[in-house]
Amino acid sequence: MAYYGFDKRDYVGATNMQKIYALGKFSYSGFYLTSPHYGGTGYTSAARQTIANLGMGFMIYYVGRQTTDSATLKTSAQGAKDATDAIAKAKAVGFRGGIIYLDVEGDVKADRGMDNYILGFYGGLEDSAFTAGIYCSSTSASHIYNLFNGRTRPRFIIARYDPAVANKYSGLTPTGSGHSFATTWQYQENAVVAVQGYNLLLDLNVSDYKDPSAVGF
Repeated sequence: MAYYGFDKRDYVGATNMQKIYALGKFSYSGFYLTSPHYGGTGYTSAARQTIANLGMGFMIYYVGRQTTDSATLKTSAQGAKDATDAIAKAKAVGFRGGIIYLDVEGDVKADRGMDNYILGFYGGLEDSAFTAGIYCSSTSASHIYNLFNGRTRPRFIIARYDPAVANKYSGLTPTGSGHSFATTWQYQENAVVAVQGYNLLLDLNVSDYKDPSAVGF
């Protein structure tokens, strides 16, 4: 069974979240932790509680270091340090455990520093109540997946936007991303979703999981 959800850079607010849930289309919401490359607003403990009270699941994101950062920040040690920060930020808003998706933007195939950083972040969450997942583009997905050869592979949210499936809420699966290992496919960016008389722009996802971050409260 496939489950549909959404995310948005800035929290939509409690009233809008309730209205979105009332549409009956979405099982989970994105939730951004304060992180090095996240500049949005509104994802507080109150926001987490609102989403949880509706019975929705989560995609917890941590937007870590990117290809545009200096080489000194793209190291295994920095990845582990940021993992510790992600745990603290998640606990601060009330998460007790679950999957934190490291948001990796851009094409990382030729950036060995990013390889080290990603593996450092993954390792930094081991032996905690949290584990690492990966959010990335279809372009980088296979490269990042292969970094985990010999390790327990994380869940992947893969972004590949396909106009042919715009505004669909049935008949999709994560393998539509073009990768058999995808557990969630972000298939549309800035979809126009009508919510009680006005429109919101949301990124749309389809997942194998009703709660992609498998969060406990």
